[in-house]
Amino acid sequence: MSQSQLQSNLPSTKPSSYSDYAHISSQHPPDDDIWGVLVPLQLKKYDTCVLTEDVVSFGRLPDNTFMFSRERHNLQQKVFDNISKTHFVIKRDDNSSKVTITDKSMNGTYVNGQKIPTDKPFPLPHLSVVSMSVTKNKVFQFYNRTQLKLLFASAPSDFFKKYTLEDEILGKGGYATVKKGFKNQDYRDKVAVKIVDKDNIRNRCGSERDFSYEVNIVKDLDHENIVKIRDYFENDHFIYIVMELASEGSLLGYMRKRRSGVISEPLCKDFFKQILMGVKFLHENNIIHRDIKADNILLHRNPDVSFVAKITDFGASRHLSPQSQCLSPVGTEHYWAPEVNSGFGYTKQADLWSLGCLLFVMLFGQTPYKQKPNHAVIESLMDDARLANKPLVKDLLSGFLKMDPEQRLSIQEAIHHDWFHQQESVENPSKRQRVK
Repeated sequence: MSQSQLQSNLPSTKPSSYSDYAHISSQHPPDDDIWGVLVPLQLKKYDTCVLTEDVVSFGRLPDNTFMFSRERHNLQQKVFDNISKTHFVIKRDDNSSKVTITDKSMNGTYVNGQKIPTDKPFPLPHLSVVSMSVTKNKVFQFYNRTQLKLLFASAPSDFFKKYTLEDEILGKGGYATVKKGFKNQDYRDKVAVKIVDKDNIRNRCGSERDFSYEVNIVKDLDHENIVKIRDYFENDHFIYIVMELASEGSLLGYMRKRRSGVISEPLCKDFFKQILMGVKFLHENNIIHRDIKADNILLHRNPDVSFVAKITDFGASRHLSPQSQCLSPVGTEHYWAPEVNSGFGYTKQADLWSLGCLLFVMLFGQTPYKQKPNHAVIESLMDDARLANKPLVKDLLSGFLKMDPEQRLSIQEAIHHDWFHQQESVENPSKRQRVK
């Protein structure tokens, strides 16, 4: 592609993706002067701005590095009048990756929705959105080349042909970080990207965990209450797992945002019933999850339904036939069924115990026990004062938390438990009621 073709193609991509930036980088040697790019966020208006000088100015006068023109940029007179002679200045400090933006205007400059002070340098991080005059007038998104070069050097190259990765971190664990992203063809098509550091796993575990197993388990599952995996990319150092984005984050995060730290019983019924339906589907497909907990339940809000609960993180999951057992104690200890660490094997019934622990966490904001569970511990739990006025909750918990896995409720019995049909003072949120 010629340089002229490149310049004519880039402005039509709103917003630009990392793959677009890769094209820019490929047109220049590694030691060229380009240190950043401002990509336009409004169709048929602004141009892509390739940054090469250490100080770059933007305004409506021709002596600026980049001039806004009412005719060329098809701006309404009111919008053009709100642009100052020099509206803002972007500066790179001493050939480093540190970049600042300074407002020089009468009507204000905004970075990621925040109005920045006039005549004072303000940090401009990678992927920042710049607005002029009002927050909704989003003009550019800033791409820092130093950050991009580091990212390109480590990530599977094919990933950026299809997706753009944002800076926002959705979650972080011992082996992986989950970030928000979007599909290059449509920035409104948001995704969650699980980035697995294989080198970190090798250093900590002495071996490499097979994350492709997680993908193979979930890729063909199609159920509303199970998170969907859309893509998978891998190189020698990293794995990128692209999943559907759950707009409200994890159930644990949702609970922590609530003043009480717990979920109301009507809402708990709605969430928990959906989780049971997801587990039922897994078990019908001979899959044991092995790490059911509040962190691994995601919540998505749809326009027509308040919330959809989705089971995620299948890194510990396995295909398990009715005649087979698992032996390795994996998952989260506070949710473990007693048999998981017994050395004698366990079945899908272990997930039912974990569901009981999850239900207790949802209602009371803490795990049901501190020490290793036994008959005495569970009997003491059933005498908890918080369950005194909740006989159906107590009965359901008792059905899940049986020391003998064969005596536990089946998933079908749990779904049809009387607790879900108890008369409520508040309408069940699943019935098209919006929950704030």
